[in-house]
Amino acid sequence: MLDRELAELYGVETKVLKQAVRRNIDRFPKDFMFELTPKEFSDGRSQFETSKSFKKGIRYKPMAFTEQGVAMLSGRLNSDRAVQVSIQLVRTFTRLRQMLPAHEDLKKKIEAMEKKFDRQFQIVFEAFKQQPEVEEKPGEKIELPVKKDRAFRVRSIQKKEFEKWNFHARDRDRPWIFKIKENFQYRSTITGKEFDSKWLRLEKDGTITVKASQERPYAWDGCSYKIVIGRNQFIFGSPDGYRDIYMDLPITGKASLVHDAFYQYLHVIPVKKADVDKLFRDMLKEAGFALWPIYYTAVKYLGGLGVKQKGI
Repeated sequence: MLDRELAELYGVETKVLKQAVRRNIDRFPKDFMFELTPKEFSDGRSQFETSKSFKKGIRYKPMAFTEQGVAMLSGRLNSDRAVQVSIQLVRTFTRLRQMLPAHEDLKKKIEAMEKKFDRQFQIVFEAFKQQPEVEEKPGEKIELPVKKDRAFRVRSIQKKEFEKWNFHARDRDRPWIFKIKENFQYRSTITGKEFDSKWLRLEKDGTITVKASQERPYAWDGCSYKIVIGRNQFIFGSPDGYRDIYMDLPITGKASLVHDAFYQYLHVIPVKKADVDKLFRDMLKEAGFALWPIYYTAVKYLGGLGVKQKGI
């Protein structure tokens, strides 16, 4: 792959990518990266004339990276996105190589390209052929991560939060079905305690703030975990109650929001689990939710299993 194509995937400028390579040039031998000669570039432009990379004017020799070079490059750029993109690219290379025996026409075209291009490109093809077999899970999709990808965002949030406060939210990779884009505040009876994190703040007077903004909404899964089945056609979990066109959230929404935010930090927050569950109960009763005894009993005995609170 060419430098400007990788730069676009990694979300950096091409010159930044090239500078990172030149500063660590000893880590990029010829079977990892090489610069195209004018003839190679001219031949490639004629072969791939529809590519945006070749349509744009290029003043300097493009860098071409093999699979090993792509993997090495992620470490030099030092970003979560670079690592994730590189992993998916390596998987893509491997999958393509595995497809060759079943696609004879594609194999012949690649062999023809090997004969056409000079020795430097031969290095790329040889490295491509010699990749070890990688066992992949059935049905695994090859797709590049994007900023909205949930699992990627969760990992990034946890890493940054841990670096700042030495702990992070106990987030799960499950469906989110509600979200808020503005801070939510509620005056509770939990007083005399203080806590502050990326998503939750508790003040001594009992004021609770679940933090959110247009750029960074807070999302949660309602009163219980939700399970998606039937190729994302159905969601199963505890019902969240009545909701009409005049309501931003269902009748249990505010209670489940605050409860979810507290449970994210249950392992470090200076509030007992029992008090968090009672707050959930009181907010359900305040909202007029008739089934509050069932929901309160469920979180009291089943919520937060395995979480150990220290020093409380």
